[in-house]
Amino acid sequence: MSNRYDLIVIGSGAGGGTLVHHLAPSGKRILLLERGGWLPREPQNWRAEDVLIDNRYVSPDTWYYPDGSSSRPEVHYFVGGATKRYGAALYRLRKEDFGELKPEWTLRDIAKHAVDFWLSTEDLPLPENRVTLTTDGNIQISYTASNEEPKNRLYHQLKEMLKDIGMHRGHLLPHHAYLKNEIPVAGCAHQAGTCRFGGGPASSVLNSDCRAHELDNLYVVDTSFFPSIGAVNPALTAMANAIRVGDHLLVRMGASSAVTETVGVKS
Repeated sequence: MSNRYDLIVIGSGAGGGTLVHHLAPSGKRILLLERGGWLPREPQNWRAEDVLIDNRYVSPDTWYYPDGSSSRPEVHYFVGGATKRYGAALYRLRKEDFGELKPEWTLRDIAKHAVDFWLSTEDLPLPENRVTLTTDGNIQISYTASNEEPKNRLYHQLKEMLKDIGMHRGHLLPHHAYLKNEIPVAGCAHQAGTCRFGGGPASSVLNSDCRAHELDNLYVVDTSFFPSIGAVNPALTAMANAIRVGDHLLVRMGASSAVTETVGVKS
């Protein structure tokens, strides 16, 4: 590469995109690299079958598991990162979903009498849960669920609450009754914790500034730095942390603080 840059950022998602935006006014030469192209603007963006069933925008990558099995992860690579694609995606029912379920009861009737619940529990970190590469360069996932008991207790608690709010205690339907299948590890929307930050190299990859312990000029500002995933969308936390790391980099590079200019229009 003949050009020289003060900073090279790989990935334009919630972390990388926010970091570049924060550092851009500093005057430093910054190169932003993104694996994916622009998300096409097309009618299929708005069709649930194309997006969620046919996985039109999912990357063709393959993840492999220690037992020899494999799966296609539901990840997306576009300018703007996975957040660009997934940030506002909601499951949508089709007209056909409201046809007859049985002669005296239709999904339309169920919809009029149903209440949706979304339960979230945190997947606690385990050292054995990790991402590695196989000898031929493929991605290998080692994963064991780590928080099953609290998840089951939360579900049980919800069932117990139903009778207190005038609902039938045993009438909870699992999500896979309506979606294509249960969401496996390859269906994760929030990948995090693969380069966690911490106090030392024995228990973490990054220091508190998200700099690699063993490489002085490498920083990681996507959700890889999370010590645990949490139970909510991590995008805003990744953005806030990218701004924090950006301030650190401005000081380290001897650059002036990022300034936001306001352009006024005279009437």
